[in-house]
Amino acid sequence: MPPKSSPHAPPAARHTHSSSLACKISLLSQATGSCEITMNDTTVIAAVHGPLAPSMDDREYSDEGKLFVSLKFAPGTNPSIPTSQSTSSRMTTSEQLLASSVRSTLLTSILLSNIKKSVMSVHIEVLQDEGLVFDAAVTCASLALADAGVEMIDVVSCCTVSFHAGSTMVMDPNKAESKGEEGRVTIALMANTNKVNMYSQNGSLSMTDLKTASELAKRGCKDLRNIMRKVLLS
Repeated sequence: MPPKSSPHAPPAARHTHSSSLACKISLLSQATGSCEITMNDTTVIAAVHGPLAPSMDDREYSDEGKLFVSLKFAPGTNPSIPTSQSTSSRMTTSEQLLASSVRSTLLTSILLSNIKKSVMSVHIEVLQDEGLVFDAAVTCASLALADAGVEMIDVVSCCTVSFHAGSTMVMDPNKAESKGEEGRVTIALMANTNKVNMYSQNGSLSMTDLKTASELAKRGCKDLRNIMRKVLLS
C-alpha cells in the first residue's frame, strides 16, 4: 500500500526503472564486454574492446590509459540525420557531441591508471530513440565496461526527471511524456560514493521544485544502480 500523502510530501513521480527497463550483458562474443538496455522504449547497445595498444597517431606517453567513446544512431532512428550519414561509419557532429558527453560522464568512474599505455574503446549504437538516449547510453556503457572487467570506482547510472504544471514530475520520461514539460533535471551518479558525474537542468523551475526534482533523480540513479549490480552478479 502506498504511503499516505502529507502537506510536506514531494510531488509524485512515476518511476519507470522496475517496469520499463530491460537489461542484458555479455551479448557480443567478439567484444570484451557488452550490454543492451531498453529504458522506457529507448534502446541502446554498447560494446567494449580492450585494453588495446594505442594507434600510431596516439602513442604519446601517458601515465594513464585512455578511454575512447563512439556513438551512432541506427538508420531511421534519428530523423535529423540523413540516411547517407546514418549508414556511414563516421559520426555526425551531433553524434560526436553526444559521445563526448558520455565519455566525460564515465571518465572519473574508471581507474585508467591501472591500464597504462592502453586504450579502452566503447562503441554505442542507438537502436530506438524515445527520448532517453543520453541516460541509456551512459548506463549501458558503464555496464558494458564492468562486464569487460574494467576496474572502476563504481558503475554510473543516469536518470532524468521531467517537471510539468501542477508539480507533477515524471521519472525517465519518453518523448510523449516529455511534451508540455516546464523543465527537466538529468543526473549521472556513482551511487556507492554519492558522487555526481554529470548534472544538467533545463527550463524554468523554482528552487523548491529544482531541489525536489534533483532528489528524485538521485533516488532514481540509486535504484537503477541496484538493478545494475544485480545484473552483474547474476
